[in-house]
Amino acid sequence: MMANHDLQMVLPQNIPTLCTMATRNFTHLDNVLVSSSLCEHVLECKTSPETRPPRTDHTPIITTLDMSPGRQEETPKPNFKLTNWPKFQKELTKKLENIDTQHEIQNESEFYSRLNALTLTITDMIESAVPELRPSPYTK
Repeated sequence: MMANHDLQMVLPQNIPTLCTMATRNFTHLDNVLVSSSLCEHVLECKTSPETRPPRTDHTPIITTLDMSPGRQEETPKPNFKLTNWPKFQKELTKKLENIDTQHEIQNESEFYSRLNALTLTITDMIESAVPELRPSPYTK
């Protein structure tokens, strides 16, 4: 069941979590499970026997999570508004002349090969000729 739901144990093994009322024996009854994505944020998971309320058999378990918000790093994006479009079109036309358009496409593999070549040519052209827009660090 733990594998099906991608859960991991964060309470270390052999930590007593229950003290039976009748015999006063400690056992390892309770478990603390978290998803694997949350597991990396667990700073500490321990019991606190000294804070156990009277007339209870379970020992409190304290789990400390790192809840500090991560900083979102914005990658620069193309600023198409500042692009010199006549220059862009002229250079793109030169680069597209290298792509084979004379022969008819014979099969699916050839179609995807040409599509990939076209996409790479346009992407390279955008990266080289379109200025970058760096977002403000204060945007939300």
